[in-house]
Amino acid sequence: MSEFTVKFNDVVNTFDVDFTSSETFNTIMDQVVKVYPDPYDGDYEVMPTVEDNIVLNTKQKTMLDDVTVKKIPVYEIDNPQGGTTVYIAMEIE
Repeated sequence: MSEFTVKFNDVVNTFDVDFTSSETFNTIMDQVVKVYPDPYDGDYEVMPTVEDNIVLNTKQKTMLDDVTVKKIPVYEIDNPQGGTTVYIAMEIE
């Protein structure tokens, strides 16, 4: 079995191949396409809202980390009528 290592050169449109065998190796490369997706530079942490959808513009972008969607805040406080008032997705003071 023959093994080879391919190292792409970022400076010019060439690449180096090192063989670990003396066997003959023939190949034809029809087309080589380099793809360098744009990096995602937006938020990686999102707080849901009740007003609008949140869109992270990640389509065809390279991401460096996971996206964290925070839990929706829920607050419960006692009310003057002896019950509990619940606030969802709204901060209270």
